[in-house]
Amino acid sequence: MKQLAIVFGLLFFSFGKAQTTTLLKGKVMSDTLAVSGIEVINLSTEQSTKTDSRGFFAISAKSKDVVAFYSKEYVFKKVVVVPEYFQMKQWKVN
Repeated sequence: MKQLAIVFGLLFFSFGKAQTTTLLKGKVMSDTLAVSGIEVINLSTEQSTKTDSRGFFAISAKSKDVVAFYSKEYVFKKVVVVPEYFQMKQWKVN
């Protein structure tokens, strides 16, 4: 019986600490122009994607993940994800 209580305790703790990832959607802009071909990397999970021809991207992330934006033509940028980014219809990254 004691072992069963320990197992349930560990399961409860692991579910309580787990954060689910959500699709983070956004658009990369340079001044007023959308930028295509920017590599978007979630450094916390090592997943990556690229912006499409209109500058849009979607990547799995959770709050406090670090997302990097990289291109040879532009300055490297890192951003810590905050919950507000998921509530926006479209997160704009300059």
